[in-house]
Amino acid sequence: NKFVEKSRNFIVQMIETELVAQQGADACILGCTEIELLVKQEHIKEVPLYNSAQIHIDAAVEVQLGLKNVWDFMPRTSLQCRL
Repeated sequence: NKFVEKSRNFIVQMIETELVAQQGADACILGCTEIELLVKQEHIKEVPLYNSAQIHIDAAVEVQLGLKNVWDFMPRTSLQCRL
């Protein structure tokens, strides 16, 4: 559980140079809980960061409260199959 500045700088640089500058990303999904702990929005000003764990938690709460159905979170396709 030790996060060093060198690790944070590496991830920030990858997002800023590889994803944003070279690939033109409009946002970045932090898809690993360790990265979400290491990199915060304050470290990257160019694009919004999305915390995947929080997105999943929020969706699960909405389903459990009956506000949404699990199928509401499925990608929209013309051949959607509901089992």
